[in-house]
Amino acid sequence: GKFAFGKAANSVCTDKNRTLGDGLFHVSPRVNEGSNSFKNTLLEGCFGPLTSDTQEYVRISAIAQTAEICSCLGAKDNEKWTLSYVSSFCSDASWRVRYTIVTNFGLIIKAVQSDNKERLSQKLLSLYLEMLQDPQMEVRLQAAKELVCIFNSIESSRFVGSVLPVVKSLVCTETQIAVLLCLAEASVNASIVHKVSSLGGAKENLLPIWEQILNSKIPKETESDMTSRSMIQAKVLKKLDLIADTLGSPFVMKEWGALLQQIYKDSKASFSIEGEKEMVHPQWRLRQAILSSLDILAQPDYLHLIVELWEMGIRDDVFQVRLTAANLVAKFCSNSCAVGLPTVMNDLIPVLNRFHDEASNADSPNYLRRMTYLHAASSLSYYPEAWDLVRSRFESAFRDPIPNVRLKACRLLITLDETVLPGLLPLAMELSEENDPDIVSALSNLRHK
Repeated sequence: GKFAFGKAANSVCTDKNRTLGDGLFHVSPRVNEGSNSFKNTLLEGCFGPLTSDTQEYVRISAIAQTAEICSCLGAKDNEKWTLSYVSSFCSDASWRVRYTIVTNFGLIIKAVQSDNKERLSQKLLSLYLEMLQDPQMEVRLQAAKELVCIFNSIESSRFVGSVLPVVKSLVCTETQIAVLLCLAEASVNASIVHKVSSLGGAKENLLPIWEQILNSKIPKETESDMTSRSMIQAKVLKKLDLIADTLGSPFVMKEWGALLQQIYKDSKASFSIEGEKEMVHPQWRLRQAILSSLDILAQPDYLHLIVELWEMGIRDDVFQVRLTAANLVAKFCSNSCAVGLPTVMNDLIPVLNRFHDEASNADSPNYLRRMTYLHAASSLSYYPEAWDLVRSRFESAFRDPIPNVRLKACRLLITLDETVLPGLLPLAMELSEENDPDIVSALSNLRHK
């Protein structure tokens, strides 16, 4: 029966109707159930020709079964067959075939690794690294997307020694934004960072990648280029807390303090495109990402920089950035933060109060900025000395001419320390007479508290 099957399978491989070959793929994973001669007949005489078929679709269909086949084979058979098939796919003239084999690399290496076939898995890893540097962008992009899967499929020391050097090189030479985004995202993957750090290789292997991304410049930037560059930088900046935990906040501030300040300022810069008028293009997500980690990055020797960045944030034109800065105030007051309550009272609150007064000026009123002030002031209610410095301005919100400001003050009451509520509740009760359903609802929530 096996001889008859082998003979029939050989005829299928040479049949002009390529759909017959698809049926063979469903039988191929059972190769380990037969004798050696049966395996040779099926793999060499049947499956092998399909992997080099003239039809691209057939070769791509063959790839789908390669991972399953290699998990069924022993070490010797994998050395003979799997490496040959994968090598053939990786050198295929069709980028679609190379793209498809890349999507299966993690599964193939994991299957090989599970059987302790170290030499074979190293050869497969070398082929993957070739795909990571493939001339076709789609192949490189898919290979970059597989980085975390590859990391989970091989020993960490091998990933650090073989894969990260290639990634370091790529972030310096890659021109495609989509690929760079994937490389940047993988470089700050928590599992990868923690494992590389545990091996003592974060500064040597990850730091150069992060610095290259943050320092990247695109010649003759257009608006689109600037947006793309900021997206890549944001991948790293959003993980500043993880980076600080890995490298240490003192090291990050010493090495990157000036760089973060420059990125912050550049994100608000104006620029002009040839033939068009000057444009203002604030990359506010970069500023928000930097501000989000200021409490973690704060160091005694760099408080002036922290305060300067915070002040720029609280005065930002974008509400989300201002809100992030406002939420930092309470974090700065924490005993675990290097900024501390005295700095908040002496340096930040005067800035905050001037910010409120400027937003209340009759010549240039800005109720959204007054609402930002309320967020920052409310977080100080748990620090009596600081609360005394902002209390009068918070109380004025209940008499603000803008309904949204009055409503915001009422909604924030539930977040305040209970010791400050007695002085504010009479003002809030006066607003309940307006019969505004939103205000009534906010005060109702306070009663439940």
